[in-house]
Amino acid sequence: MPTMTRRNHRQLLVAASVLGVVLVLAVAVLVRGLGGGNEPVPPAATGKAPPSQSAERFLDSVGVNVHVTYLDTSYARIDDWLARLRELGVHHVRDGLVLGSTASTQRLRALAAAGMRLTLITALGDDPNKQISYAASTFGRSVEAVEAPNEVDAMGPSDWAERLRSFLPRLRAAVDADGPPSRTIIGPSFVHAESWKQVGALAGTWNVANLHPYPGGQEPSANLGQQVALAREQRRDQPIEVTETGYHNALRGNTGQPPVSEAAAGAYMPRLALAYFASGIERTFIYELADEKPDPGLGQPEQHFGLLRADLTPKPAFLALRNLLQTVRTSDGAGEPRDVRVSAAPDVRTLLLQRRDGSSVLALWRSASVWDVDARAPSVATPVPATVRFGKRAKDVAVSRPTVRAEPLSRRRDAAELRVPVAGDVVLVSYR
Repeated sequence: MPTMTRRNHRQLLVAASVLGVVLVLAVAVLVRGLGGGNEPVPPAATGKAPPSQSAERFLDSVGVNVHVTYLDTSYARIDDWLARLRELGVHHVRDGLVLGSTASTQRLRALAAAGMRLTLITALGDDPNKQISYAASTFGRSVEAVEAPNEVDAMGPSDWAERLRSFLPRLRAAVDADGPPSRTIIGPSFVHAESWKQVGALAGTWNVANLHPYPGGQEPSANLGQQVALAREQRRDQPIEVTETGYHNALRGNTGQPPVSEAAAGAYMPRLALAYFASGIERTFIYELADEKPDPGLGQPEQHFGLLRADLTPKPAFLALRNLLQTVRTSDGAGEPRDVRVSAAPDVRTLLLQRRDGSSVLALWRSASVWDVDARAPSVATPVPATVRFGKRAKDVAVSRPTVRAEPLSRRRDAAELRVPVAGDVVLVSYR
Protein backbone atom coordinates (compact mmCIF):
# COMPACT_ATOMS: atom_id res chain seq x y z
CA MET A 1 0.00 0.00 0.00
CA PRO A 2 1.33 3.49 -0.77
CA THR A 3 1.90 4.97 2.64
CA MET A 4 2.68 8.35 4.01
CA THR A 5 4.77 6.64 6.68
CA ARG A 6 7.37 6.13 3.99
CA ARG A 7 7.26 9.79 3.03
CA ASN A 8 7.71 11.66 6.27
CA HIS A 9 11.47 11.67 6.83
CA ARG A 10 14.16 14.26 6.14
CA GLN A 11 16.11 14.64 2.92
CA LEU A 12 19.74 13.60 2.96
CA LEU A 13 22.96 13.97 0.95
CA VAL A 14 23.97 11.44 -1.73
CA ALA A 15 27.04 9.19 -1.30
CA ALA A 16 28.28 5.97 -2.87
CA SER A 17 27.62 2.51 -1.39
CA VAL A 18 30.47 0.08 -0.70
CA LEU A 19 28.74 -2.06 1.92
CA GLY A 20 29.32 -5.20 -0.15
CA VAL A 21 33.06 -4.80 0.40
CA VAL A 22 32.46 -4.39 4.13
CA LEU A 23 30.47 -7.62 4.23
CA VAL A 24 33.16 -9.53 2.35
CA LEU A 25 35.78 -8.38 4.85
CA ALA A 26 33.52 -9.35 7.73
CA VAL A 27 33.10 -12.86 6.29
CA ALA A 28 36.85 -13.30 6.36
CA VAL A 29 36.88 -12.25 10.01
CA LEU A 30 34.09 -14.69 10.76
CA VAL A 31 35.85 -17.62 9.11
CA ARG A 32 39.09 -16.83 10.96
CA GLY A 33 37.11 -16.58 14.21
CA LEU A 34 35.62 -20.01 13.67
CA GLY A 35 39.10 -21.38 13.30
CA GLY A 36 40.04 -20.32 16.81
CA GLY A 37 41.91 -17.08 16.18
CA ASN A 38 43.41 -14.74 18.77
CA GLU A 39 40.47 -12.37 19.20
CA PRO A 40 39.94 -11.44 22.88
CA VAL A 41 37.16 -13.33 24.64
CA PRO A 42 34.83 -11.49 27.05
CA PRO A 43 35.76 -12.31 30.63
CA ALA A 44 32.33 -13.59 31.75
CA ALA A 45 32.65 -17.10 33.14
CA THR A 46 29.28 -18.43 32.03
CA GLY A 47 27.58 -15.71 30.01
CA LYS A 48 23.84 -15.12 29.70
CA ALA A 49 21.11 -17.47 28.57
CA PRO A 50 19.53 -16.13 25.36
CA PRO A 51 15.77 -15.60 25.23
CA SER A 52 14.10 -18.69 23.79
CA GLN A 53 11.19 -18.97 21.36
CA SER A 54 9.60 -21.57 19.10
CA ALA A 55 11.25 -21.87 15.69
CA GLU A 56 7.89 -22.73 14.13
CA ARG A 57 6.30 -19.61 15.60
CA PHE A 58 9.10 -17.48 14.18
CA LEU A 59 8.70 -19.00 10.72
CA ASP A 60 4.99 -18.27 10.95
CA SER A 61 5.62 -14.66 11.97
CA VAL A 62 6.88 -13.41 8.58
CA GLY A 63 4.55 -12.13 5.86
CA VAL A 64 4.82 -9.90 2.82
CA ASN A 65 2.69 -7.24 1.11
CA VAL A 66 1.58 -7.76 -2.50
CA HIS A 67 -0.63 -5.86 -4.97
CA VAL A 68 -2.61 -8.28 -7.11
CA THR A 69 -4.59 -5.53 -8.88
CA TYR A 70 -1.55 -3.49 -9.97
CA LEU A 71 -1.75 -4.86 -13.51
CA ASP A 72 0.48 -2.16 -15.03
CA THR A 73 3.38 -3.15 -12.77
CA SER A 74 5.57 -6.19 -12.11
CA TYR A 75 2.62 -7.69 -10.20
CA ALA A 76 0.99 -8.47 -13.56
CA ARG A 77 3.39 -11.44 -13.77
CA ILE A 78 1.70 -13.44 -11.05
CA ASP A 79 3.14 -16.82 -12.04
CA ASP A 80 6.67 -15.43 -11.79
CA TRP A 81 6.31 -13.60 -8.48
CA LEU A 82 4.29 -16.41 -6.94
CA ALA A 83 7.23 -18.71 -7.71
CA ARG A 84 9.51 -16.22 -5.95
CA LEU A 85 7.12 -16.11 -3.00
CA ARG A 86 7.34 -19.88 -2.70
CA GLU A 87 11.13 -19.65 -2.92
CA LEU A 88 11.15 -17.08 -0.14
CA GLY A 89 9.33 -19.52 2.12
CA VAL A 90 6.64 -17.09 3.30
CA HIS A 91 3.00 -18.19 3.57
CA HIS A 92 1.25 -14.98 4.67
CA VAL A 93 0.31 -12.18 2.26
CA ARG A 94 -1.46 -8.86 2.78
CA ASP A 95 -3.43 -6.99 0.15
CA GLY A 96 -6.52 -4.85 -0.28
CA LEU A 97 -10.05 -6.25 -0.39
CA VAL A 98 -11.53 -4.97 -3.68
CA LEU A 99 -15.23 -5.53 -4.31
CA GLY A 100 -16.27 -6.26 -7.89
CA SER A 101 -12.74 -6.83 -9.21
CA THR A 102 -12.36 -9.97 -11.30
CA ALA A 103 -8.58 -9.60 -11.28
CA SER A 104 -8.49 -9.36 -7.49
CA THR A 105 -10.78 -12.37 -7.04
CA GLN A 106 -8.91 -14.59 -9.47
CA ARG A 107 -5.47 -13.69 -8.22
CA LEU A 108 -6.25 -13.93 -4.52
CA ARG A 109 -7.81 -17.32 -5.23
CA ALA A 110 -4.60 -18.34 -6.97
CA LEU A 111 -2.61 -17.32 -3.89
CA ALA A 112 -4.99 -19.25 -1.66
CA ALA A 113 -4.70 -22.32 -3.90
CA ALA A 114 -0.92 -22.06 -3.53
CA GLY A 115 -1.29 -22.31 0.25
CA MET A 116 -1.02 -18.62 1.06
CA ARG A 117 -2.95 -17.22 4.01
CA LEU A 118 -4.66 -13.90 3.30
CA THR A 119 -4.86 -10.73 5.36
CA LEU A 120 -7.35 -8.50 3.53
CA ILE A 121 -7.58 -4.73 4.10
CA THR A 122 -11.08 -3.28 4.13
CA ALA A 123 -11.97 0.02 2.48
CA LEU A 124 -13.52 2.89 4.41
CA GLY A 125 -15.77 3.78 1.47
CA ASP A 126 -17.40 0.35 1.14
CA ASP A 127 -20.10 -1.28 3.25
CA PRO A 128 -18.43 -3.51 5.88
CA ASN A 129 -21.21 -6.11 5.54
CA LYS A 130 -20.67 -6.45 1.80
CA GLN A 131 -16.89 -6.63 2.20
CA ILE A 132 -16.99 -9.32 4.88
CA SER A 133 -19.63 -11.36 3.09
CA TYR A 134 -17.52 -11.26 -0.09
CA ALA A 135 -14.33 -12.25 1.74
CA ALA A 136 -15.95 -15.12 3.59
CA SER A 137 -17.85 -16.55 0.63
CA THR A 138 -15.02 -16.14 -1.89
CA PHE A 139 -11.91 -17.11 0.06
CA GLY A 140 -13.26 -18.91 3.12
CA ARG A 141 -10.66 -20.46 5.38
CA SER A 142 -7.80 -18.90 3.41
CA VAL A 143 -8.64 -15.57 5.11
CA GLU A 144 -6.77 -15.46 8.40
CA ALA A 145 -7.61 -11.83 9.16
CA VAL A 146 -9.46 -8.80 7.88
CA GLU A 147 -7.94 -5.43 8.55
CA ALA A 148 -9.46 -2.06 9.31
CA PRO A 149 -8.79 0.69 6.72
CA ASN A 150 -5.16 1.54 6.01
CA GLU A 151 -3.59 4.87 7.06
CA VAL A 152 -6.78 6.89 6.58
CA ASP A 153 -5.35 9.75 8.65
CA ALA A 154 -2.93 10.42 5.79
CA MET A 155 -4.77 9.15 2.72
CA GLY A 156 -8.44 9.23 3.69
CA PRO A 157 -11.10 11.96 3.49
CA SER A 158 -11.02 14.99 5.77
CA ASP A 159 -13.74 13.47 7.98
CA TRP A 160 -11.87 10.16 8.27
CA ALA A 161 -12.09 10.06 12.07
CA GLU A 162 -15.87 10.36 12.21
CA ARG A 163 -16.31 7.83 9.44
CA LEU A 164 -13.85 5.39 10.99
CA ARG A 165 -15.61 5.58 14.35
CA SER A 166 -18.80 4.56 12.56
CA PHE A 167 -17.09 1.92 10.42
CA LEU A 168 -15.31 -0.06 13.13
CA PRO A 169 -18.35 -1.26 15.14
CA ARG A 170 -20.08 -2.25 11.91
CA LEU A 171 -16.98 -4.15 10.80
CA ARG A 172 -16.93 -6.00 14.13
CA ALA A 173 -20.63 -6.90 13.83
CA ALA A 174 -20.19 -8.10 10.23
CA VAL A 175 -17.24 -10.34 11.13
CA ASP A 176 -19.07 -11.80 14.13
CA ALA A 177 -22.18 -12.49 12.05
CA ASP A 178 -20.86 -13.64 8.69
CA GLY A 179 -17.08 -13.42 8.73
CA PRO A 180 -14.24 -15.83 7.94
CA PRO A 181 -13.71 -18.64 10.46
CA SER A 182 -10.78 -16.88 12.15
CA ARG A 183 -13.01 -13.95 13.23
CA THR A 184 -9.80 -11.92 13.51
CA ILE A 185 -9.82 -8.18 12.91
CA ILE A 186 -6.55 -6.27 12.74
CA GLY A 187 -7.03 -2.68 13.83
CA PRO A 188 -6.49 0.47 11.77
CA SER A 189 -3.01 1.71 10.97
CA PHE A 190 -2.02 5.34 11.35
CA VAL A 191 0.75 7.60 10.16
CA HIS A 192 0.42 10.18 12.93
CA ALA A 193 0.68 9.23 16.61
CA GLU A 194 -2.09 11.61 17.64
CA SER A 195 -4.55 9.78 15.38
CA TRP A 196 -4.79 6.96 17.91
CA LYS A 197 -6.72 9.28 20.23
CA GLN A 198 -9.50 9.53 17.67
CA VAL A 199 -10.43 5.84 17.91
CA GLY A 200 -8.74 4.57 21.07
CA ALA A 201 -12.07 4.08 22.83
CA LEU A 202 -13.01 1.57 20.11
CA ALA A 203 -9.95 -0.65 20.58
CA GLY A 204 -12.26 -3.46 21.65
CA THR A 205 -13.65 -3.68 18.11
CA TRP A 206 -10.43 -5.26 16.86
CA ASN A 207 -8.50 -8.32 18.11
CA VAL A 208 -5.00 -7.32 17.02
CA ALA A 209 -3.27 -3.94 17.17
CA ASN A 210 -1.66 -2.66 13.97
CA LEU A 211 1.64 -0.80 13.54
CA HIS A 212 3.74 0.58 10.66
CA PRO A 213 7.13 1.23 12.31
CA TYR A 214 9.29 1.94 9.25
CA PRO A 215 12.91 2.35 10.42
CA GLY A 216 13.51 5.27 8.05
CA GLY A 217 16.90 4.02 6.90
CA GLN A 218 18.07 3.36 10.45
CA GLU A 219 18.76 0.01 12.10
CA PRO A 220 15.65 -2.22 12.26
CA SER A 221 14.54 -1.57 15.84
CA ALA A 222 14.91 2.23 15.64
CA ASN A 223 11.20 3.11 15.79
CA LEU A 224 9.76 -0.08 17.19
CA GLY A 225 9.67 0.68 20.93
CA GLN A 226 7.87 4.00 20.48
CA GLN A 227 5.31 2.40 18.17
CA VAL A 228 4.65 -0.52 20.52
CA ALA A 229 4.07 1.94 23.37
CA LEU A 230 1.39 3.69 21.30
CA ALA A 231 -0.45 0.42 20.75
CA ARG A 232 -0.17 -0.54 24.41
CA GLU A 233 -1.79 2.75 25.43
CA GLN A 234 -4.99 1.58 23.72
CA ARG A 235 -5.14 -2.05 24.91
CA ARG A 236 -2.26 -3.56 26.87
CA ASP A 237 -3.57 -7.10 26.47
CA GLN A 238 -3.85 -7.16 22.67
CA PRO A 239 -1.39 -8.95 20.39
CA ILE A 240 0.37 -6.73 17.85
CA GLU A 241 1.06 -7.18 14.17
CA VAL A 242 3.24 -4.99 12.00
CA THR A 243 1.43 -4.90 8.68
CA GLU A 244 4.01 -2.70 6.94
CA THR A 245 7.70 -2.11 7.44
CA GLY A 246 10.79 -2.17 5.27
CA TYR A 247 13.43 -0.21 3.38
CA HIS A 248 13.68 1.41 -0.03
CA ASN A 249 16.75 1.63 -2.25
CA ALA A 250 16.13 4.85 -4.19
CA LEU A 251 19.59 6.22 -3.41
CA ARG A 252 19.01 9.40 -5.44
CA GLY A 253 15.54 10.09 -4.10
CA ASN A 254 14.97 13.41 -2.37
CA THR A 255 11.48 12.83 -1.00
CA GLY A 256 10.17 10.55 1.69
CA GLN A 257 12.17 8.53 4.15
CA PRO A 258 15.91 8.03 3.67
CA PRO A 259 17.12 5.20 1.45
CA VAL A 260 19.56 2.41 2.15
CA SER A 261 21.64 0.50 -0.35
CA GLU A 262 20.52 -2.95 -1.46
CA ALA A 263 23.45 -4.40 0.49
CA ALA A 264 22.45 -2.58 3.68
CA ALA A 265 18.86 -3.77 3.35
CA GLY A 266 20.26 -7.28 2.92
CA ALA A 267 22.05 -7.01 6.25
CA TYR A 268 19.05 -5.45 7.99
CA MET A 269 16.20 -7.67 6.77
CA PRO A 270 17.02 -10.83 8.81
CA ARG A 271 17.66 -8.62 11.84
CA LEU A 272 14.30 -6.94 11.36
CA ALA A 273 12.42 -10.25 11.24
CA LEU A 274 14.21 -11.58 14.32
CA ALA A 275 14.12 -8.37 16.36
CA TYR A 276 10.41 -7.75 15.76
CA PHE A 277 9.58 -11.33 16.71
CA ALA A 278 11.77 -11.12 19.82
CA SER A 279 9.91 -7.93 20.78
CA GLY A 280 6.60 -9.78 20.86
CA ILE A 281 5.27 -8.86 17.41
CA GLU A 282 3.12 -11.78 16.31
CA ARG A 283 3.49 -11.18 12.58
CA THR A 284 5.54 -8.79 10.48
CA PHE A 285 4.54 -8.05 6.89
CA ILE A 286 7.46 -6.74 4.84
CA TYR A 287 6.59 -3.93 2.45
CA GLU A 288 6.74 -5.18 -0.26
CA LEU A 289 7.46 -8.26 -2.37
CA ALA A 290 8.47 -6.53 -5.61
CA ASP A 291 9.43 -3.14 -6.96
CA GLU A 292 6.46 -2.04 -9.01
CA LYS A 293 7.96 -0.22 -12.00
CA PRO A 294 11.50 0.26 -13.33
CA ASP A 295 13.28 3.38 -12.11
CA PRO A 296 16.91 3.13 -13.25
CA GLY A 297 17.61 6.64 -12.00
CA LEU A 298 16.91 5.53 -8.40
CA GLY A 299 14.95 8.72 -7.76
CA GLN A 300 11.48 7.43 -6.88
CA PRO A 301 11.29 5.84 -3.42
CA GLU A 302 7.88 4.24 -4.04
CA GLN A 303 9.40 2.13 -6.82
CA HIS A 304 12.16 0.57 -4.68
CA PHE A 305 10.62 -1.00 -1.57
CA GLY A 306 10.59 -4.50 -3.02
CA LEU A 307 12.50 -7.57 -1.95
CA LEU A 308 12.59 -8.18 -5.70
CA ARG A 309 13.52 -5.72 -8.42
CA ALA A 310 10.95 -4.72 -11.04
CA ASP A 311 12.22 -7.51 -13.30
CA LEU A 312 11.59 -9.90 -10.36
CA THR A 313 15.25 -10.72 -9.81
CA PRO A 314 16.16 -11.06 -6.10
CA LYS A 315 17.75 -8.25 -4.14
CA PRO A 316 20.15 -9.08 -1.29
CA ALA A 317 17.29 -8.59 1.20
CA PHE A 318 15.25 -11.33 -0.51
CA LEU A 319 18.17 -13.74 -0.50
CA ALA A 320 19.10 -13.01 3.11
CA LEU A 321 15.53 -13.45 4.36
CA ARG A 322 15.14 -16.63 2.30
CA ASN A 323 18.37 -18.02 3.71
CA LEU A 324 17.34 -17.17 7.27
CA LEU A 325 13.98 -18.91 6.96
CA GLN A 326 15.54 -21.89 5.21
CA THR A 327 18.17 -22.34 7.93
CA VAL A 328 15.64 -22.08 10.75
CA ARG A 329 13.33 -24.53 8.96
CA THR A 330 16.00 -27.15 8.17
CA SER A 331 17.05 -29.63 10.85
CA ASP A 332 19.94 -32.11 10.74
CA GLY A 333 18.06 -34.44 13.04
CA ALA A 334 16.39 -34.71 16.41
CA GLY A 335 18.18 -33.22 19.38
CA GLU A 336 17.48 -32.20 22.93
CA PRO A 337 17.07 -28.84 24.62
CA ARG A 338 20.24 -27.87 26.46
CA ASP A 339 21.56 -24.99 28.49
CA VAL A 340 23.24 -22.37 26.29
CA ARG A 341 25.14 -19.30 27.47
CA VAL A 342 26.53 -16.43 25.43
CA SER A 343 29.33 -14.08 26.48
CA ALA A 344 29.58 -11.02 24.25
CA ALA A 345 29.64 -7.23 24.07
CA PRO A 346 26.55 -5.41 25.40
CA ASP A 347 25.19 -4.60 21.94
CA VAL A 348 25.13 -8.23 20.78
CA ARG A 349 21.54 -9.42 20.57
CA THR A 350 20.61 -13.10 20.80
CA LEU A 351 17.54 -15.23 20.19
CA LEU A 352 17.33 -19.01 20.58
CA LEU A 353 14.84 -20.70 18.26
CA GLN A 354 13.93 -24.23 19.28
CA ARG A 355 12.46 -26.69 16.78
CA ARG A 356 9.90 -29.33 17.66
CA ASP A 357 12.43 -32.12 17.18
CA GLY A 358 14.65 -30.69 19.92
CA SER A 359 17.28 -29.15 17.64
CA SER A 360 17.95 -25.41 17.85
CA VAL A 361 19.17 -22.31 16.05
CA LEU A 362 20.89 -19.51 17.94
CA ALA A 363 20.75 -16.12 16.20
CA LEU A 364 23.29 -13.40 17.07
CA TRP A 365 23.70 -9.87 15.72
CA ARG A 366 24.99 -6.50 16.79
CA SER A 367 22.42 -3.72 17.16
CA ALA A 368 24.86 -1.42 15.35
CA SER A 369 24.07 0.40 12.11
CA VAL A 370 25.55 -0.70 8.82
CA TRP A 371 24.39 2.44 7.00
CA ASP A 372 25.06 6.13 7.64
CA VAL A 373 21.69 7.77 7.01
CA ASP A 374 23.07 11.32 6.77
CA ALA A 375 25.95 10.50 4.43
CA ARG A 376 24.06 7.82 2.48
CA ALA A 377 27.05 5.59 2.76
CA PRO A 378 28.00 2.33 4.48
CA SER A 379 28.84 2.35 8.17
CA VAL A 380 31.16 -0.37 9.39
CA ALA A 381 29.88 -2.50 12.26
CA THR A 382 33.18 -3.96 13.43
CA PRO A 383 32.94 -7.65 14.33
CA VAL A 384 33.11 -8.37 18.06
CA PRO A 385 33.73 -11.81 19.60
CA ALA A 386 30.93 -13.84 21.13
CA THR A 387 31.53 -17.08 23.01
CA VAL A 388 28.75 -19.68 22.93
CA ARG A 389 28.94 -22.32 25.68
CA PHE A 390 26.77 -25.43 25.70
CA GLY A 391 25.88 -27.04 29.02
CA LYS A 392 26.18 -30.39 27.24
CA ARG A 393 28.21 -30.97 24.09
CA ALA A 394 26.21 -30.01 21.01
CA LYS A 395 26.16 -32.16 17.90
CA ASP A 396 26.25 -31.21 14.22
CA VAL A 397 27.11 -27.59 14.92
CA ALA A 398 26.82 -25.37 11.83
CA VAL A 399 27.56 -21.66 11.63
CA SER A 400 25.94 -19.70 8.81
CA ARG A 401 25.39 -16.16 7.71
CA PRO A 402 22.17 -15.54 5.75
CA THR A 403 23.42 -12.30 4.23
CA VAL A 404 26.33 -14.14 2.63
CA ARG A 405 24.95 -17.49 1.46
CA ALA A 406 22.49 -20.26 2.28
CA GLU A 407 25.09 -22.91 3.06
CA PRO A 408 26.96 -22.96 6.39
CA LEU A 409 30.36 -21.29 6.57
CA SER A 410 31.58 -23.90 9.04
CA ARG A 411 30.53 -27.25 10.49
CA ARG A 412 31.65 -29.27 13.52
CA ARG A 413 30.58 -32.75 14.54
CA ASP A 414 30.34 -31.61 18.17
CA ALA A 415 31.36 -28.72 20.39
CA ALA A 416 31.24 -27.67 24.02
CA GLU A 417 32.17 -24.07 23.24
CA LEU A 418 32.22 -21.94 20.13
CA ARG A 419 33.73 -18.54 19.44
CA VAL A 420 31.93 -16.52 16.78
CA PRO A 421 32.65 -12.98 15.54
CA VAL A 422 29.41 -10.98 15.31
CA ALA A 423 29.03 -7.90 13.12
CA GLY A 424 26.03 -5.95 11.79
CA ASP A 425 24.32 -8.87 10.11
CA VAL A 426 22.90 -12.08 11.55
CA VAL A 427 25.03 -15.12 12.45
CA LEU A 428 23.20 -18.42 13.01
CA VAL A 429 24.51 -21.33 15.08
CA SER A 430 22.50 -24.48 14.38
CA TYR A 431 22.93 -27.60 16.51
CA ARG A 432 21.21 -30.59 18.03
